[in-house]
Amino acid sequence: MNVSQHASIETSCKNCVFARWKGRRQTGCEANRLSHFTPIEAYDEEKEFYVIPTICTYYRPPIWNNGVADVEKAEEECTISVSAIISLMSLDEDMYDAIYGNMRYPGYYKDKIQYIFFTDESLKPNDVVEFLKDLPEEYTVVQCFSKNPDYVNKVEIIKHATGTFTVLMNPLDVVWGLNYMNFVNELINNKGKKYIWCEGSEDQDQFILTSALQRFQFGNFDQFLRDLRKDAKEHGYYKQL
Repeated sequence: MNVSQHASIETSCKNCVFARWKGRRQTGCEANRLSHFTPIEAYDEEKEFYVIPTICTYYRPPIWNNGVADVEKAEEECTISVSAIISLMSLDEDMYDAIYGNMRYPGYYKDKIQYIFFTDESLKPNDVVEFLKDLPEEYTVVQCFSKNPDYVNKVEIIKHATGTFTVLMNPLDVVWGLNYMNFVNELINNKGKKYIWCEGSEDQDQFILTSALQRFQFGNFDQFLRDLRKDAKEHGYYKQL
């Protein structure tokens, strides 16, 4: 393929710090990305190289990391982040044990998880702070005051999410399901997929692209979720894990 005759959103390896060369010809990838895709052979007046037929999240320009091809650093930068939004409607021992245990062993990269606890006016702020003070990870607590807690729980709290994906969780579940994020991360980083909605079995963990959720402005949020899920399925942006 002559790149001067082709235009797309594919990723060219030509100027990537991870490309391996023999003379003017690319021979491989330090990050082993070529094995994850079906690369296209390409050339221009300067070099012969590969083009990845999707977005390669590991692409880094020659100036990145002072030109050092550090695969572990790129992997850390690329790993998908997630906001775990957790309903905290009681302050009892079973609740605390479930939260503490799953925070210690979440099944996913700890530094890629944002924990958000939300409560309603039935719990006093000082009691919530005291209840959560010894947790092993950082977290955010949001207290909502509304006559429509279902609306607040699913809309207002999402505004605090900073992860690439968001999951709504029940802390009393035996397994929170954050281990599912390993599959989501694999699909996006190593398979080149562009999913906005990934979920486990029926009525279980649903990982939804945070930016897609934050598009909601008014109306029926549950209906918005149903429409978003339907659109994701119809356009190939949905994945059953």
